[in-house]
Amino acid sequence: MVCVRYALFLLDNENLLDIWDLETHPNLTIKKGIIFFHLNRKLCLYKIYDFKTDVGMDGRVDDSDISPTNNGDQVACTLHAPSFYVGLIGFSLMWTVTELRNEVIELC
Repeated sequence: MVCVRYALFLLDNENLLDIWDLETHPNLTIKKGIIFFHLNRKLCLYKIYDFKTDVGMDGRVDDSDISPTNNGDQVACTLHAPSFYVGLIGFSLMWTVTELRNEVIELC
């Protein structure tokens, strides 16, 4: 089944950080089969999705082929600089915990 369905099968690569540099090597095309990414803990999901788009796989793969929960879950994939607000009585520190939620803490 794996050989018939998948053209690229990346499973459980403990230290994989990147897939393919399409800027340096732009002529990668997958004509037959689809891609599979699971348990690549240090490979950020956005890199997989960018790769999927660049090789023409949009609409051909789903969460059973690319896991949104176990790819990139052991590395900081999106970094945001904190913003500060200083007032006369105290200050606030705001940072992004995830892409979906902001936390604000009032310090004295």
